[in-house]
Amino acid sequence: MKKILLAIALPTLLITACSKEKENNAQDTLQQQAVVLNERLEMAQDSKDSLIFLMSDIYSGIEEINVQEGLLYNLRGSEDGAQRAEIIDNLSRIKSELQAKQARLDQLTQQFNATNDKNGQLAKEVARLKTVISQKEAKITELTNQLQNAKQEITALNEKVTVTEEQVKTESAAKEVAIAKADSAAAVNQKLVNDANRVFYAIGTKKELEKNNILHKKKVLQKEYNSNYFKASDKRSLQVIPCYNKKVKVLTGQPADSYRIETTADGMKSIVITNAARFWGTTNFLVIQVG
Repeated sequence: MKKILLAIALPTLLITACSKEKENNAQDTLQQQAVVLNERLEMAQDSKDSLIFLMSDIYSGIEEINVQEGLLYNLRGSEDGAQRAEIIDNLSRIKSELQAKQARLDQLTQQFNATNDKNGQLAKEVARLKTVISQKEAKITELTNQLQNAKQEITALNEKVTVTEEQVKTESAAKEVAIAKADSAAAVNQKLVNDANRVFYAIGTKKELEKNNILHKKKVLQKEYNSNYFKASDKRSLQVIPCYNKKVKVLTGQPADSYRIETTADGMKSIVITNAARFWGTTNFLVIQVG
């Protein structure tokens, strides 16, 4: 009888031991996977932080281009060769800095994309920023050429306007053409300044934002949205955004310390921008949910 019981119990013990061994192996595997996932998460966060810092630095460089464009606009019609040369040197320096930053941006983007969602808002903002950099580099080249050409034309004409009255009239006309070209370049510069400072904001209820694909499954600007729903403005002059509602929530990632929500006497709320550089530092789009 004891032999029979032993024969029955022995397989049961073997099965139990095997099960425990498999369970231990599974736990070890899960622990290893958890370690790998934590490492990937840390890498993704580091890449994201570096990307955001670099993007802010690049926007500062673009703002410096805007400053040079403003100086050029104020210089239109002037023959100040020293200031023109200084602007050319500054544009050349800024272009070199942007190229170096773009190379770093490409490197960080590859690291970020290897560990993160390539369709996220940050990835889209990086892609848009690369396009802006390319456009700015092309415009810097164009402006530099126009400035150099205008400088050469004005210098050559000033040397020749000495002979007869007829020659003076002829070359004065040519000089006016050169100045007109410089004025035209200044007008283009002003447009670029305005474009660089253009921002967009949308205000609506949750239903309205979802209807225009601005809000989808609690995520903002993740699908093809109705761009006509946004209002365009200039971040240099946009300080207060009336929301005409008692319930207001900012859905995009503007830093909390760059704005405040004020309530009027009738209970309606408005967004007051206290630090425009930080508020628009990472994105030119603002989404506000009301109601």
